[in-house]
Amino acid sequence: MKNAISKLLILVVLLWTQSVMAQDIQDIYDSAKASLLDGNYITALTKISDAKAQIVMDPQLDPNGVFNTRLLPKLEATANSMANIGSALEALYNTAQTESIFPDLSPSLEAVNQYSQYARNTSEQLIAKRDSILSSFELDPEFRDALRNTPAFKQIEQFASAGIVEMLSEKFTDIVLVLTDSINSINFQYETVVANLEKMKKSATASKAERKKLEDQLAALSQERTNYMTAISEILVGETSAKNDQVQMILMDKNLDNVFYSAITSEIQRVEAIGEVDSVGYRELQKNYDRMKKYNEIFAKNNVTGDQSALLARYEAAIKNVKVIQPAQPNYLLYFGIAAAGLILIYVIYKIVASAKKTKTKDKPMEQTGA
Repeated sequence: MKNAISKLLILVVLLWTQSVMAQDIQDIYDSAKASLLDGNYITALTKISDAKAQIVMDPQLDPNGVFNTRLLPKLEATANSMANIGSALEALYNTAQTESIFPDLSPSLEAVNQYSQYARNTSEQLIAKRDSILSSFELDPEFRDALRNTPAFKQIEQFASAGIVEMLSEKFTDIVLVLTDSINSINFQYETVVANLEKMKKSATASKAERKKLEDQLAALSQERTNYMTAISEILVGETSAKNDQVQMILMDKNLDNVFYSAITSEIQRVEAIGEVDSVGYRELQKNYDRMKKYNEIFAKNNVTGDQSALLARYEAAIKNVKVIQPAQPNYLLYFGIAAAGLILIYVIYKIVASAKKTKTKDKPMEQTGA
């Protein structure tokens, strides 16, 4: 009896030991998979290798061969694919850093556009190459998403967004100096032309041609000032992820705040002087307002001007007060009536002519008989 109990206890202990050991392999497998889902394929490969080594030393750890022949090899293949992708992404990142070189352009509005386009193209090409690498390997969706956690993926993401802009920071600093000098000069010219136009309006001797010339100058200066503000806002948008204190200091020292305030004020005055516009003109007024509102968001966010929301509210109210003239709608009923009358007239004429011909035909034989 005692021997039977002892054998039973030994059997229970052996089964329990195998169960615990098998559980240990399961834990290692689960831990390796968790590491992969965190993007840590190196740790995952180490754990997979450890599990396989333990099974080789004691096959009883995997009595059915489920881990050694199916689960671990599949997970190892996934980890190796992720490792290959990681290496390819690392190489792409290093290449992008060395090959992303921007030309030296003379500081101008066009330079801002060209640099911004270079930055966009470089970023888009980098992302496209990254996505091409990712799609070249077969991976389950959960592991493909896990690649976003890898260092190489994060490096490329950062370089494509902020890193490229950081490379342009020095160039943008030089450009901003030129832009702010230019916009201040334009603003001074604008205020001078406004003053001259006001004097001309009060003068009885001023001709319409002279007034039109000054109004055209104002329109041209306004558009030029807008172009400069667009360029500055584009630089600031690019600098958002890579703060450039030098750019901000230049814009504040050059008194962009005063220029922006003057620009909004002059637009309000221009709109208030408008009595009425058609729907196309009204949309253009609204477009200009939306542009100023966007500038305000960018400038205020970067602390280069004060928040001009109150002034913009006046601007919006002035636009709403402009009367919109709707073009005269075609009177289709009248057109239909005229067309119908025309058709009736044609029909009547036709009937008269046809009747006349018929009468003439009947009378002709009678004339011949009489002869």
